[in-house]
Amino acid sequence: MVPGGPLAWQSLPSRPRQWWRWWAALVVLLVVALIAAWTVQLPYFIESPGTAQSVTPLIQVDPAHRHPVSGDVMLSTVALQSNVYPLQLFAAWFDPNENIVARRDVTGGVSPTVFATQSVQEMSQSEQDAIVVSLRRLGYTVPETGDGVLVTDVDARSAATGVLQPGDVIFGVDGKPISISADLTRVILAHKPGDQLNLKVEGPNGARHGAVVRLVSCPEDIPACTGTHGSRPYLGIVLQTRNDKFHFPFDIKIALNDVGGPSAGLAFALGVIDTLTTGNVTGGHKVAVTGTISTDGTVGPIGGIALKTVAVEHAGADVFLVPKDSPGSEPQYSAALAKAKGHHLRVIAVGNLEDALNALRSIGGDLSGIGAAPAHLDR
Repeated sequence: MVPGGPLAWQSLPSRPRQWWRWWAALVVLLVVALIAAWTVQLPYFIESPGTAQSVTPLIQVDPAHRHPVSGDVMLSTVALQSNVYPLQLFAAWFDPNENIVARRDVTGGVSPTVFATQSVQEMSQSEQDAIVVSLRRLGYTVPETGDGVLVTDVDARSAATGVLQPGDVIFGVDGKPISISADLTRVILAHKPGDQLNLKVEGPNGARHGAVVRLVSCPEDIPACTGTHGSRPYLGIVLQTRNDKFHFPFDIKIALNDVGGPSAGLAFALGVIDTLTTGNVTGGHKVAVTGTISTDGTVGPIGGIALKTVAVEHAGADVFLVPKDSPGSEPQYSAALAKAKGHHLRVIAVGNLEDALNALRSIGGDLSGIGAAPAHLDR
């Protein structure tokens, strides 16, 4: 091509590369990411070690029944962070003492308000049951009244499925009136697997009708049935007394705020016993305790056992009483024992109130003021 000819052209001057645009875009993205990291709430909770505090100041009873306490029965808690953002979630992944839990797994899908209300109700029930079981263990008569047994859940493996439903109230069995849950339990245990129960039931709508249910063998994964080899009869419902009320021989209550759930039940029961008796039941030790308690003295599993173990260690406890491991439940004793390895803390597994009292006796506790265990506690 001839230079300067009609088809010749001159190249355009190169435009300066504007790197600053890329940097600006990157900065904007970083700013947006940082804002999101602190403002976008995620559907998770973060669990971390809470506190371990003495239950003695929480027990309110008249001076005539209160005795000096040496040592401490301590309840342990898990701190639950409900407002979780991406940076906090990221940090929690690398902290061995924090658990990330899906919000729905904790709340069951209910609203925060309903969840908070349920937690408070569980704590209130736990306090009442602890007072009942401790007073009965000390020989006091604590009458219970109610107007039937409320069905709160039905085990799909039992013959009650399709016959009973949550919301039903059982007020009679085999022609006998049923007022409280212990009445129904006694009737069931007086039978054997394969027997039929003739129930009088009030449905959720208030209509009354009869129902027939055949008892089955209690599954081994039910804690109360472990080791019974199928000999224990099982109706297959979760129950509670409707309009349940206990009548205490004197005024006594437990005042605890800002803590929810039922896991302090055993701690409360031991604290009440310590307060109402002359002996030093802890032997002067700082004894941390966790586990639910029922009015028959059974100790049940709780959540967050490893985190509670850390809280207990930080509080300087000498001994930690925890529920026994049970089939089908989150490991309790083994998890606490593993977390306490290498520390001064002694972990002891208990299955009921009597186990817990024997554990206190084994560390030098004075149980002379308590007396022998009654034949049963559900009265």
